[in-house]
Amino acid sequence: MEFKEFGDGDELLLFLHGGGVSSWMWESQINYFKDYRCITPDLPGHGASSDELFSMKYTVETLWSLLEHIAPNKKWNIIGFSLGSQVALQMISERPNAFKRAMINSSLIIPQKIMKMFVTPTIYLTYPLIRKKKFAKLQAKTIGISDTYFEKYYLDTCNMSRENLIRILKENLSFTLPPNLANGNTQFLFTIGENENWLMKQSIKKLASFGRTVTIENVGHNAPLENQQSFNQLLDELLSY
Repeated sequence: MEFKEFGDGDELLLFLHGGGVSSWMWESQINYFKDYRCITPDLPGHGASSDELFSMKYTVETLWSLLEHIAPNKKWNIIGFSLGSQVALQMISERPNAFKRAMINSSLIIPQKIMKMFVTPTIYLTYPLIRKKKFAKLQAKTIGISDTYFEKYYLDTCNMSRENLIRILKENLSFTLPPNLANGNTQFLFTIGENENWLMKQSIKKLASFGRTVTIENVGHNAPLENQQSFNQLLDELLSY
């Protein structure tokens, strides 16, 4: 798993990106949190790790090894968006006291069995379109990718294999709330965008029993990019506790 490191503060921030993008999505956060040690991996199947096959199990195991190797003596905090938020929840479930704080953004925790059934045939039909810029621009607009980041998004899209796209979507749609989240001392902040869909709004209601929840106004499913200022301020407040 490829990753980048920034800063050398006493506390570590592990940023886990969403599906279909890669670590570049955290550019604003890296610039804002300069007093922390920031780690931004490219999850398997994405970015510089596009040649690795994605699975939740492999991803979590690799991230544990990464943290233990590069920062065994620092306080760990985790920030996950969408697919990355599911990875974060799985990691916290496995080691409830590993992370001091967790910011969980746009996390789907309600399995979608019917939608999962249609993933493979749908991707086989639509996969050739992802390398067409007009189609990619429509997709980018739908998920809140601005022109500033479009070329990076388009490159990631073109580099993702059909097999990985199917794997990632199936894992995302199968994810259920893991056990043990309440067994540790992790301080949680759960966020969604105001304009997210019904499933995301139901998911955050289920997560509310574990910590504070915030709805970020005037954004959809991409708050870290669509409203960087509010997102950074919320994370800054969490880290100050």
